Amino acid sequence: MEVSRYDGKNQRTYKDNNIIIHETRDLWIPPGGRKEDVIPPSQTLYPFEFNLPDSALPTLEPPLAFSAPSKSALPGFKYTIPGYFTGTITYVLQAKIDRPRALDPKGECPFRAVPTPVDNVVVHPISKVWAGRSNTVQVNVSLEKDVFMLGEKVTGKVTLIKRIGLKLRAVEVAIKFVLSYTAYGNTDSFNQYIENVRYLISPDEESQVWQFTLTIPSIAPFTEIGKLVRIEWGIEVKLDIPWRRKPHIVLPFSVLPLTKPAVSTASLEKL
Repeated sequence: MEVSRYDGKNQRTYKDNNIIIHETRDLWIPPGGRKEDVIPPSQTLYPFEFNLPDSALPTLEPPLAFSAPSKSALPGFKYTIPGYFTGTITYVLQAKIDRPRALDPKGECPFRAVPTPVDNVVVHPISKVWAGRSNTVQVNVSLEKDVFMLGEKVTGKVTLIKRIGLKLRAVEVAIKFVLSYTAYGNTDSFNQYIENVRYLISPDEESQVWQFTLTIPSIAPFTEIGKLVRIEWGIEVKLDIPWRRKPHIVLPFSVLPLTKPAVSTASLEKL
């Protein structure tokens, strides 16, 4: 695995190679261990087998491409992932001939490790609350479940409770993933917004509720929680307040290689 970090200010690149899996098979050993023995001229097949551990991360390589709905092109929407994603996870098979007192010829063959399909996932309803100072405003965001698959719709609910007359413009809801990679203790993170909606706030109402439906792209990375590479999905809710920074909360969920959508017995009305 190679993780590179580019610092735009200093124009430097940090590279850190981390070998996650390293196994070796000796396919031919000289009889009796005599170094002078040689392989005679021939064409010989040497079968081998490796088992990737269940914890092995899937291949991650540039470019990190995914599709996004055209309706996502609202003000403030943009692609933030760099065109060349420098944090990669690659798997390589290497064959080498050990020659005494000479360079060892070798060959390499890269291969891809794909995620193992997941089934029978236990899901749970999730929610999160943000409250402003003096409890003049409170935002609650909830989802019926916390696990989704690629291409699935994410349905949720946002509840706003505020003091009547408080100056608030709108509530913005977005689906996004955060990609982080680390090299030599330096971590870079990129927020990639996929789709968002905006709801206007009535100054004369004490509470408002909005149901939203956003779609996870059919081509996108799965959730990965590692020390070197992290991909985290979530629903982000922002408050648009005049002349102030937008307070926000993020409700995280997982995107897994499910064989079918996970079913939750909960309903938004119960959250």
